[in-house]
Amino acid sequence: MWKWLKSTSLAVRNHSWRGAATVLLILLVLIGFHWRLTLSGQYTWLESPDLARQVLPWYQMQVGEFQQGRIPFWDPYSHGGQPLLAQAQPGTAYPLNWLLFLMPTRSGWIDERWLNAYYVLIRFLAAFFAYLLFRDWGYRRAASAIGGVVFAIGAYVGQIDWPQMVNGAVWAPLILLFVMRSLEGRAIWGSAALGGVCLGMAFLAGHHQVPIYLGLMAAGVWLWGGISKRVLAAAALFFVIAGLVAAAQALPAWEYSKHAYRWVGLENPVGHTDQVPYWIHQQYSLRPWTLFGVIFPGIYEHVSPLVGIVAVLLAWIGVRWGWQRSSVRVALGCAAGGFLFALGADVPLHGVLYSLLPVLEKARNPAMAVVVYGLGVAGLVAAGVHSLTERIESFYERVALWAGAGIAATIFLNAMIRNQWAFDSRGVFTAVAALGAGLLIRGLRLQNLRYSSATALLLGLIVLELGQGPVTSHPHDLDKNRQRDLPAMKQDVELVETIRRIDPLARWDVSVSRHNFGDWNGIDTYGGYLASLTRGFWDLEPHNSPTRRLWAVTYYVGKEPLMEWNKELYSSAQGWKVYRNQAALPRLRTVHRTEIVNEVSDIKYILATPGWDYAGTVFLYREAPELEQCGGPDALHLIRRDPNRATFYAEMSCRGMAILADNNYPGWEAWVDGSPARIWDAYGAQRGVVLDAGRHVVEMRFRPRTVYLGFVVTLIGLLVGGVIFWLDRRK
Repeated sequence: MWKWLKSTSLAVRNHSWRGAATVLLILLVLIGFHWRLTLSGQYTWLESPDLARQVLPWYQMQVGEFQQGRIPFWDPYSHGGQPLLAQAQPGTAYPLNWLLFLMPTRSGWIDERWLNAYYVLIRFLAAFFAYLLFRDWGYRRAASAIGGVVFAIGAYVGQIDWPQMVNGAVWAPLILLFVMRSLEGRAIWGSAALGGVCLGMAFLAGHHQVPIYLGLMAAGVWLWGGISKRVLAAAALFFVIAGLVAAAQALPAWEYSKHAYRWVGLENPVGHTDQVPYWIHQQYSLRPWTLFGVIFPGIYEHVSPLVGIVAVLLAWIGVRWGWQRSSVRVALGCAAGGFLFALGADVPLHGVLYSLLPVLEKARNPAMAVVVYGLGVAGLVAAGVHSLTERIESFYERVALWAGAGIAATIFLNAMIRNQWAFDSRGVFTAVAALGAGLLIRGLRLQNLRYSSATALLLGLIVLELGQGPVTSHPHDLDKNRQRDLPAMKQDVELVETIRRIDPLARWDVSVSRHNFGDWNGIDTYGGYLASLTRGFWDLEPHNSPTRRLWAVTYYVGKEPLMEWNKELYSSAQGWKVYRNQAALPRLRTVHRTEIVNEVSDIKYILATPGWDYAGTVFLYREAPELEQCGGPDALHLIRRDPNRATFYAEMSCRGMAILADNNYPGWEAWVDGSPARIWDAYGAQRGVVLDAGRHVVEMRFRPRTVYLGFVVTLIGLLVGGVIFWLDRRK
């Protein structure tokens, strides 16, 4: 007995160490693959309009708040203030982002080294989770590791830089793992519950698009498992748990959708009840010719499907060898189904689902469904590498060698015909990779190579081949044609110092910066780079001169004066100037007269009315409070203002309305002298509180019920999922 226990313990330790060594190898491969970011310190993944102008300022704003012990549910620095977590894409509800936001900074600024580590960590999690999936399918460690690396550096995960999208894709392998376990009868209910937890975590990552596609993938696998009471019950549990865990992000986003406009590529934005036209889905679909991009780098539209010729050969071997295995059939279904769905309008499948599933129309970019295809191909690659230990046919090597020779010949003939020898060298790597794979398979078949050596060389060929893909698009610091936004953001020192010297608490309109200047520098700005806006702000027609007065836009930074901004205060050697709007209303003011409007369209007539008394009259929708006109002066003083709170002192000569020129939104609550008070939609968008004569302290806090309820429901979902799994495992 003692000998058996000792031998078993030794086997477990050896098993654990080998597994840990394999996972460490995956991490080292990813660090080396992304050497531009991890080792050189001379490249960046953040230089693109969305990343530099939008995502990075969002992160910087959240870093500042998290490191002061606050979770920012509200963003006060853009468009009169906008809900932050409810926009979803800032990723405020995602735990991995919390770790990033709490990392040490450089004098308060987010450290680019941590951002690069965060970028690689996301890919490592994708590879690690895929490794766990393939190990669970019974594949060898080397095969599972290679499949995990293919998922992490190929196709979707290997190309997409937007962290709010890739963070959702990371959970795809675990979703598939637990759904398959449930269908196979291994902890049926516990596996279904944990699969739902993983899908819910994908929604918490921020962007809705990938989780929707992963939900479709899961639904397809559930259907593949057959229609029975047990399967239907397990699938129902899966989606219920997913909905519960996603609530912290889904509930605020759903509420925001009802109170916001979204730009989807049309001339005008769409609202909550407006369907995204299929024409938009058609514009963001893959094209059939991108099938060549599966093998050849640089052939893509919207997103690259590149996995490389070595991966394709291994996937083909996996299908030939393991067709009887359910894991191979599921992986093939994911690969084929994901790619066909990504073709969008060219395949009826997408149009049918678009018409039948209400939520699907919100995911306007079918091309991003290659995330499912990428996972399927990675699974087939793992199966193919695993099969090389059991059965090797000479036919495999002939296919690989002929493919490599054919590609090389095509490149050579093309160069001769065009008389242009300075061709794109990436195609040469494809040919070399195919020839190398053929020779490796031949060496295995003839037993001139050990399996461990062959798999290491195969991994090297895959890394070499995919290293010619989208990863090369990261620009160098000295590439002035590519790096435009980041250097400009770092050169705003004079402008920021000027703003802080003139009036740091005022609202500024900064036209000389393309990025979210307010979030990046902690300065209240009138504009910004967003994909959606609250209805109240947009309905006030923010580009009009009277509206700028209402929003207390006191200063404008540009090269020429704007509208009535006619007093120049400062001129920079860089060409921009600071102008003061003489007619801007105070940020905090009082009114004693009201006017009722019944429709949003009435606002246009008011804004177009010459001589309208903006300073003393407020218009409100359908109802208005009783105010007094006494003619005496009122005194207001802003005491405190941070993202989730504003406090001010008011001394009223008679009953009136104190207005803070910040956006109102469900979740803002007010207290007057410690007693709850109603917040009125002043001008249909801003926050107004009715005050009687005398002295008052007014406090406004952003306490969104959907956010608090969402976090509670998410915790319940995590707890219920864990308990169900624990109980099922005990059985």
